[in-house]
This record gives sequence, structure tokens and C-alpha cells, in this order.
Amino acid sequence: MSIHASPLTEIVRYYEKGSYEDKDPYDLVFTMVWDTSTQVTLHGLKGKMTRDIHKQLASYFKSRGIKSYRTLRHNKWKVTQL
Repeated sequence: MSIHASPLTEIVRYYEKGSYEDKDPYDLVFTMVWDTSTQVTLHGLKGKMTRDIHKQLASYFKSRGIKSYRTLRHNKWKVTQL
């Protein structure tokens, strides 16, 4: 018998200063759902998203092999290619 489980959801927290390990308050949080090995959907974004933070997250996504992400806003899906 063989069982393989893949984590499909992750909670992503962004810290301008501090860290998760130090239990500092985060600046931004969202749930990331893996749709495919290269595409994720972002849900429940809470916090302040600046251009600089967006660039840092895009770099983080690329380092994880993510080529695109989806968001739903005002009942419309938006797909962003990286």
C-alpha cells in the first residue's frame, strides 16, 4: 500500500518587520490554493497591498514555480501571469 498526500492550501503571511517565529503581527495575509503545479488562487486577502509588496510576492511566487495566480474581485476573475 502507498499513500501520497499533497498540501493544496497554504496560509501566506507577509511581515514588513518581524517574523512568524517571533509571533509578530503580520502586515498582509491570504490563503493560497494550488490549482495546478504552476497556478494558484488567492483568497481572503487582508491587509495593505503596496506595489513593493506585490513585487516581493511575485518574486516569492516565481521562486516556488508559480507562473500565474488568480483572484476574484467584484464577481470577476483576474488571472495574473508572472
